[in-house]
Amino acid sequence: MVRDFIAPQHRAGSRQLGNLIAQGIWPDVNEISVTDILVAAARMPFVLSQEIREIYGVEPTEAEWVERHADAIISLFFEHHVEPDAATPEGP
Repeated sequence: MVRDFIAPQHRAGSRQLGNLIAQGIWPDVNEISVTDILVAAARMPFVLSQEIREIYGVEPTEAEWVERHADAIISLFFEHHVEPDAATPEGP
């Protein structure tokens, strides 16, 4: 499983992270940290489901909520683009 699925995905993610760093979209951060951050972002609502129910009054295991959460992670981490500041020649 690790050799056939997880490791190839990590290599692809590492290339993508390198591209995002090179474009100035993401800072130069450790790829293991990025993996941990993404995994944590994906699972925390389920780990903290009772708190989410009590604080926000939503059910984090409902299919619609899960889809919205996944869409938010994808949008934030993979589709969000920061445009260089025109006033700053170096960009972001």
